[in-house]
Amino acid sequence: MSSFNNFLSSLNPETANAVGNFYGTGTGIYSSINAGAYMGMDPRENPGDKLYADIIRAQTRDYMTRFAPVEEDLVSRITRTGTTSLEGDLDRTRQAVLGTGLNVQGQQNRGMERLGMSGNSAIGTSNATIGALVGGLNDTRMRDTDRRNELLTGVGGVSAQRARGT
Repeated sequence: MSSFNNFLSSLNPETANAVGNFYGTGTGIYSSINAGAYMGMDPRENPGDKLYADIIRAQTRDYMTRFAPVEEDLVSRITRTGTTSLEGDLDRTRQAVLGTGLNVQGQQNRGMERLGMSGNSAIGTSNATIGALVGGLNDTRMRDTDRRNELLTGVGGVSAQRARGT
């Protein structure tokens, strides 16, 4: 352990703390493992396998506390046609496209007024703006379908099996 402490002392304090916590000098996932617990055992009792099992249990415990809850939350967002995020995404797309159309309309109106012309541009409701809105909404739907498919295929373990049943 002294060589590990020597290694930690060669790092900057923030990195040394992070490495130490992860590998067992603090509260990391491996801190509960006693690497010397099986020393002196008869090799026929497979001490290496016992230590490896301790490591796997620690990693599984870490996964279940840190990653599984996030996966479960993501899986709960899957619907038959997409995800529960679709409506919010569509609203944001509408606001972005229509807001941009109104911004361009305002710029054009101000430019016309500078030249002494009446500023009555209808860009905010033009075919180009409506076309951009339809394209944006269709793209948003496709991205939501992609998100759903990623959740169905990218989530590991029991979560993926549960998600596929949706």
